[in-house]
Amino acid sequence: MKLSAVHLTLGSKEDLRDGLFGYIRCRYGDLRLDGLTLRKNRRGRLVISYPEREDGRGGKHAYVRPANRAVRRQFEAKILEGLGLAEGAP
Repeated sequence: MKLSAVHLTLGSKEDLRDGLFGYIRCRYGDLRLDGLTLRKNRRGRLVISYPEREDGRGGKHAYVRPANRAVRRQFEAKILEGLGLAEGAP
């Protein structure tokens, strides 16, 4: 599937201090994805986080996520490219 129409809505100054750069929406084939977040991880690399819910016991459950690490890295690279950012750049 093709990734297109990648948009970033910047987070607030408070969000930025906490490592959250902003919110991503895009199209992946015929799917519209919204609620993805662009964050800086502890190593300073830009990563994508996925929307999730919290259950009654405090456990987190992603609504959608990559099937494995390789797919995650490929998808992140495509998103960052769509945003005009180098892969993993701070």
